[in-house]
Amino acid sequence: MLLTIGAGGELVELFADSVTLMLPTTASAALNAISGLRCAPLLRGHRGRASADLDAAAQAVLAIADFAAAHRQTLAELDVNPLAVRAQGEGAVALDALISMIPAQDAPEPAS
Repeated sequence: MLLTIGAGGELVELFADSVTLMLPTTASAALNAISGLRCAPLLRGHRGRASADLDAAAQAVLAIADFAAAHRQTLAELDVNPLAVRAQGEGAVALDALISMIPAQDAPEPAS
């Protein structure tokens, strides 16, 4: 199972700014992935702007990953867009999300 994170909006398309994580993952792997995005300098406080709460962003990515892994048999699609990452110490919040599930009776049998 894979989880892709990216800059969002047009930036992900214009600059191919995304990173894919193999699930399950860890908070440190999520933080490393976020730090590896091309937009990361903007998140670290560019031109005097406040640094974004990268730890909260990593925790949000981890929560999404954990949900996906826990529901892997019935999860058809999960899209969080956008994830607003606030200033350092102020957290991150999903502003919109789409979660599509497969009815349990239609889900594939778990691999042995």
